[in-house]
Amino acid sequence: MNIQSVIKYAAVAAALAMANPAMAQSSVKDLADMASAAMDAARERSDQAAAPEAVKAIFAKAAAQRAEAERETAAEAERKVLEASKGTLAKLAPDMVPIPGQDYSICKYEVTQALWFAVMGENPSEFKGADRPVENVSWDDCQKFLEKLNALPEVKASGKTYRLPTADEWEFACRAGATGDYCKLADGTEITGETLGEVAWYDDNSEIDGRRQTHPVGQKKPNAFGLYDMHGNAWEWTSTAVGRFRVCCGGSWMNRAYSCEAGRRPSGNPVDRGNGLGFRLAAVSAERAEAERKVLLEASKGALAKLAPDMVPIPGQDYSICKYEVTQALWFAVMGENPSEFKGADRPVENVSWDDCQKFLEKLNALPEVKASGKTYRLPTADEWEFACRAGATGDYCRLADGTEISKATLGDVAWYGEGWETGATHPVGQKKPNAFGLYDMHGNVSEWTSTADGNNRVSCGGSWRYSASRCKADYRGGSLPDYRGNFLGFRLAR
Repeated sequence: MNIQSVIKYAAVAAALAMANPAMAQSSVKDLADMASAAMDAARERSDQAAAPEAVKAIFAKAAAQRAEAERETAAEAERKVLEASKGTLAKLAPDMVPIPGQDYSICKYEVTQALWFAVMGENPSEFKGADRPVENVSWDDCQKFLEKLNALPEVKASGKTYRLPTADEWEFACRAGATGDYCKLADGTEITGETLGEVAWYDDNSEIDGRRQTHPVGQKKPNAFGLYDMHGNAWEWTSTAVGRFRVCCGGSWMNRAYSCEAGRRPSGNPVDRGNGLGFRLAAVSAERAEAERKVLLEASKGALAKLAPDMVPIPGQDYSICKYEVTQALWFAVMGENPSEFKGADRPVENVSWDDCQKFLEKLNALPEVKASGKTYRLPTADEWEFACRAGATGDYCRLADGTEISKATLGDVAWYGEGWETGATHPVGQKKPNAFGLYDMHGNVSEWTSTADGNNRVSCGGSWRYSASRCKADYRGGSLPDYRGNFLGFRLAR
């Protein structure tokens, strides 16, 4: 191939290599001009070596133009997200849909990139678009978003507290009365695998320009409750925990129809991100939120006064342990908020990490009334916890005041346990029999953090409402990273 052909071929190839078709068309003339100039120079000098340099120059210019086009495209996408974000907060409250027969509401749309940008000031999504669902967000990222969103003056003034829905809440809202695998429409029709495309972007229909991806929210039919994209587009994180993982629902643009079924509940690590992972907001009704706040506020007023009398000296030892797990009322009295999934002033606080417990202890011990008492509260060690739990028992569980030792068969006398993560929950403290030292719920209800370390983990004891009897034994010692939270993790005070 002669110099002229090589350079002409290079010019055309470079133009076609441009990612932006419009730029490729405009670049053909520029590249052809370059090729022509290079050919003229080569002819005049009769220099065969000029050809490779001309080809390199052609591709270098093409690469530079492509990079500039990508920068301009990304900048334009961000500009559109920024512009769209200005009105999103005002639209949020009207977009919350009260769920019939329930006391919570769910947003009719997945959280968009515009709303995320309005709160967080950045956009992590791979598939850019102000009205597309935000993706590439972890469960932990969602918690940071919620914290910032709920701290905004306009949100505080509204009286609403936004959160993730539980998996049960999500599924109920998705089905909208359907009894099959998918949702029901406003006309009473139930969606099937064959008609899923009417309500969902999933692997069969999500392709744009040769690549499957997310789509702007609200383009498909809503379900009977008026909720869009409950199937497909982006998986939606929920607040429900499965061990150390968090449940997500709904399927996404990349999934087959069966993965988009209303009852599907895969789970992921709270730090996982992906271009198919997003979320949707929920909120309790204003009436329920106010009622919960009033109950918690009222209960919290006496919680601190009861703390000292509730501390039980452990026979033959030099420490005391509280007869009850730390309740939501006591947590609220110290921290001014309640992270628990299963609400109730006299239920144990949960969804608290070991690190959270340290913050609680710091604030508690700094209170004037605690300082005046000369006492310093702390977490028990795992050995202290086990000794207090056994109360003299030599078997797997605790001893009662009458000398009876609890066995697996009688564990229900002292413990809430084995309820299963889908249907179970915590219970108010102190409803079961106490052990011989007068301590309640040492087995079950919530697993209790201790001060004992096991490598990078912190030990927890006692089992929980969702654990089997074997994990509620007095000597069972679980472990999690200090920043791990779960709706089965709480704690008890020692001093």
